[in-house]
Amino acid sequence: MRRLWLCTIITFAACPPAGDPSLEIIVSPNQLDALGRTSKVRVVATHGDGTIGTGSLNLEVSPGELDHTSFGLDAFGTAVTTLTCVSGDPSCVEGASLSLSARWTQTDGGIVRGTRSVSIGMVGVGTQGSGWTVASCPPEAKLVYLFTDATTLFSFHPPTKALLPLGKLQCPVAASAQPNSMAVSQDAVAWVSYSDGSLFRVNLRTLACTATTFTPPAGWSRYGMGFTPESSTSPVETLFIASELGLARVDLAAMRATTVGSFSGAFAGRGAELTGNSEGDLFGFFLPSAGAMQLALVDKRSAQTTQLKDFPGLNVSQTSFAYAFSSWGSDFYLYTSSDNAPTTVTKYEPGGGSITTHLVAPSGVRVLGAGVSRCGGD
Repeated sequence: MRRLWLCTIITFAACPPAGDPSLEIIVSPNQLDALGRTSKVRVVATHGDGTIGTGSLNLEVSPGELDHTSFGLDAFGTAVTTLTCVSGDPSCVEGASLSLSARWTQTDGGIVRGTRSVSIGMVGVGTQGSGWTVASCPPEAKLVYLFTDATTLFSFHPPTKALLPLGKLQCPVAASAQPNSMAVSQDAVAWVSYSDGSLFRVNLRTLACTATTFTPPAGWSRYGMGFTPESSTSPVETLFIASELGLARVDLAAMRATTVGSFSGAFAGRGAELTGNSEGDLFGFFLPSAGAMQLALVDKRSAQTTQLKDFPGLNVSQTSFAYAFSSWGSDFYLYTSSDNAPTTVTKYEPGGGSITTHLVAPSGVRVLGAGVSRCGGD
């Protein structure tokens, strides 16, 4: 099967005179598959005096579909939605052009319009500048985010140890479901899972939590999560999940998972949290079977697992524990707690082999999920 991507092409209009309000339409390609082609659309409104835009926004696309078309601009003057061009639509074929138009109604009644064109192309073709760079990341995507057993979300900046509570998530979960894990994508969206397998999408700017239709594979309820790109320059990234049954990749357009395989050797039958990096690697932080918790490199195409490091000092109680995992640049951060104690953050530096206690969280903070996009650490 051929895999396709969306190659974005901006149509520039003449520069407006100084002092005019402006609309910027940003389209971030996502993975395309047989069921549909998707991209994230982010519109940024700015008043003529340079202040954050206020008011409402309407979006239209032809051909294709948008998750939402009407918005109230958020505190950052932005609106975010998903663009889909379904493969079965005869207008959504390789080489086709999609036209996006935005209409911003300012609070004083003024109207500002903006347009953007998007073309569909094949992997390996693309257009100049279509590869990923860290400059394309929104600021919110450059931090680690932590999800606690009390459903509170924190931002975390490892170099400065800054741990900032952002608020409590209000996801529409079943009464019996408990917080489980989290991953963060390069467009600053947090994906959080609960103990019943449900998956939610969280806007990191507003903390708005939206339910998805995702159902994990049979037998998977609790699972670890992590994004990693296809390569260091590809704009395409993939969400992977892990459980005792192995590794699966998630198609977020179709909201379905495809099992990759079982973990190999001593890692078979063990649960893991996942994290990626900007190079396209995937790593697992595995619960102990007989011995220490372990870090492993996971082949994202076969689930073959290569041991990298043992952490004998990080054994967790099997009756009451919490653990999570993230990268930051070339280093790893391990989040562990036993017997309801606050989470300890351990830093592992593969370059020098050092393992140090980086931070102990405040009382009552037990981290169940840690997410960082490929934008973090740069």
